[in-house]
Amino acid sequence: MLASAMISTASLPGISHILSPAARTLKKGIMWGGIGIGKTIMEKFQAAKEAGFDGVEPMSHLDRKEVLAAKDATGLAIPSVCGELHWKYLLSDPDPKIRELGVEALKVTLEDASIYGADTILLVPGKVTDTVSYDQCWNRCIEEIRKVIPLAEKLKVKIALENVWNNFLISPMEAASYVDLFKSPYVGFTLTAEILWLTDGLNNG
Repeated sequence: MLASAMISTASLPGISHILSPAARTLKKGIMWGGIGIGKTIMEKFQAAKEAGFDGVEPMSHLDRKEVLAAKDATGLAIPSVCGELHWKYLLSDPDPKIRELGVEALKVTLEDASIYGADTILLVPGKVTDTVSYDQCWNRCIEEIRKVIPLAEKLKVKIALENVWNNFLISPMEAASYVDLFKSPYVGFTLTAEILWLTDGLNNG
């Protein structure tokens, strides 16, 4: 009796498309540090291609000509670039000179991404330590990141903040509140397991 009373949602206009998941085309990408073989940039791109990946997230501060040559030769996409120096020159460092170097490194990362056709860069903004409090990390990183937002907007490259191994922005609410403070669509947040991206770029919003 109950079965005969059930109606398939497929027969109800306006209902079936709500319950059905949206069709999305996903691609696989690998970050530079995950490519365990190959000594040269070309060899690493070729290894990623042979392993079945669709794209690579290279580090910043590589030889741009070599990266572009490897990209063209393999046909792999570069959806994002990871900052090579954000751990060395933390934007939360107590030393203003170190933070200045971090800002300059961040600018290079944005420029690399623009040249490679990437729309996103990965940034670990700062780290809470015995000598850097949470509030200090919060305020210093805001001040330094704001300095590069005009460049990010000019290049149309998004800054995706990541919270790995840094004791910072450890809850979704903190991360959302932090991103909102920048009031820019070019500052967002990223998940640490970013091996998939949508066809229109990494979804780091």
